Amino acid sequence: MRTSRHVFPAATAALLFAGAALAAPPATEDWPAFRGPDAMSVADDDPRLPESWSTEENVAWVVDVPGLGWSSPIVQGDRVYLTTVWSEGEVEEPKKGLYLGGNRMQPSADQHHWSVYCLEVETGEKCWEREVLVGAPDFPRHLKVRTRFGWGTAASPVVHNGQLYVVNDNEDQSFLMALDAATGEELWRDAREEGSNWATPFVWENELRTEVITPGTDQVRSYDEQGNLLWHFGGMSSIAIPQPFSKYGLLYVSSGYIGDQVRPVYAIKPGAEGDITLEKDQQSNRWVVWYQPQAGAYNPTPLIYRDRFYTLLDRGFFTAHDPKTGAEVYGKQRIERGSGAFTASPWAYNGKVFVLSED
Repeated sequence: MRTSRHVFPAATAALLFAGAALAAPPATEDWPAFRGPDAMSVADDDPRLPESWSTEENVAWVVDVPGLGWSSPIVQGDRVYLTTVWSEGEVEEPKKGLYLGGNRMQPSADQHHWSVYCLEVETGEKCWEREVLVGAPDFPRHLKVRTRFGWGTAASPVVHNGQLYVVNDNEDQSFLMALDAATGEELWRDAREEGSNWATPFVWENELRTEVITPGTDQVRSYDEQGNLLWHFGGMSSIAIPQPFSKYGLLYVSSGYIGDQVRPVYAIKPGAEGDITLEKDQQSNRWVVWYQPQAGAYNPTPLIYRDRFYTLLDRGFFTAHDPKTGAEVYGKQRIERGSGAFTASPWAYNGKVFVLSED
């Protein structure tokens, strides 16, 4: 379960929920994508799931994986899949928190190894490892992510109805592409008038149709399954990272770069067409059910749990709104004095919301 990104430095992969693992439920529930099967980051309530853990408490197993991995592990059946890349040369340690100066403008000349790992859910035993690429990278890296300023890409691919959707928003030519998930054949590709973005797309199955939602700094766009543009709107912050998601028949889209005055959240209803951008001073229109100008987070994706829309702000504050109306339930609440650098998205079960700082 990641954010925008989870990093596994010197990468250690750990199955934390030992209680559930040791209880051996009849079938393993799949977690097939970033933020789970519905992009909601909510697990079914289960008393076996622990409320706390450490590097030793409530840990079923730990497996050391070499290198650095920014992608979210997934669970399918009785297997865990994850990716990593390790370098044969010296590697600078990742930095924590919000900071400037992490750009590294020149690519490394050292050999790198990109690999995929498959582990057993119950034991952590390695089933297989596949090395998919070896060589010196042709791009630089950023110490927090890696492109604008050489930050690299971060949007995860999404699979739906046999199609694999890939968004690649960059400084040269951005595009949305659909591949045949079984064969890799390119089915279609649409050029996008966008610069770099880091948001994972979301497939929205609403009461009227299926839509592929792609956030962007310039425009949020919705496409049908053939790549045709359905609707779009502007008004996001200057960096788009959180993933959209749906609940109560609405689509929620947000962004919140900390350097911007506007850090918005939008709730959209199905059936929109064309340009649905809000006019100045509007809080809603025919398709935008509600709008909050300063409720978006920079890195973490918001969470809806038990009729509350929760936003985790990067510097350690929480807010809550009514997901159906946008009305504020409570304003900024500090999680813990002295805590900061929250990049991972929150998740919830058993009546509790969990947040994981970089510390």
